[in-house]
Amino acid sequence: QLMHFAWSRGRLFDRLAVLALYELCVENSDNGVTVTNVLEEPRTRWRPLPLNTIEMTKLAANRLHMAPSRCMQVAEDLYQRGYASYPRTETD
Repeated sequence: QLMHFAWSRGRLFDRLAVLALYELCVENSDNGVTVTNVLEEPRTRWRPLPLNTIEMTKLAANRLHMAPSRCMQVAEDLYQRGYASYPRTETD
């Protein structure tokens, strides 16, 4: 028996939904299940533009409710650990 699955949700991360589909396949199969085809569509994302220090502190204050001094401390710590590049400074 051939079963087709199609949904508009894109990827399926909901564990309960995956288990429901699995149970449906197992219950309707006498000798196991074989996946014959998986269709993946390539997707690309643009890399975010780098922030200068003023934009970064504003964003941290608005979205994370973080003081600018704390934001700069975190940025410096991330830089020293090798997780972030050196922050861009303003050259207006």
